[in-house]
Amino acid sequence: MKLEDIAGDFIGKEIRIVESKNSQFVGFAGKIVDETKNTFSIMKEAKVKMIPKEGSKFQFDDNKEKFTINGEYIRISPENRIKESRRIMRSINRSEKIW
Repeated sequence: MKLEDIAGDFIGKEIRIVESKNSQFVGFAGKIVDETKNTFSIMKEAKVKMIPKEGSKFQFDDNKEKFTINGEYIRISPENRIKESRRIMRSINRSEKIW
């Protein structure tokens, strides 16, 4: 995973929920159409589901590579994520739990 993967905009990226406190969300995949500090809005077949970042693990498909990240690490507003991206990467690199 690269710093750009965290600092960039998630809207428009393909995403899959690989773990969640709500078992109904696990396996749901689609395109991110909106993001807040605490949620992703994901569209699939004209349906939009709002998925909480807390308690979820996400797999992103960046066309070049796939990476998985714990929602706790990206639970920050999109506009603040750029300036916090280095701190997030340090946290990710210290934790083996998210991979």
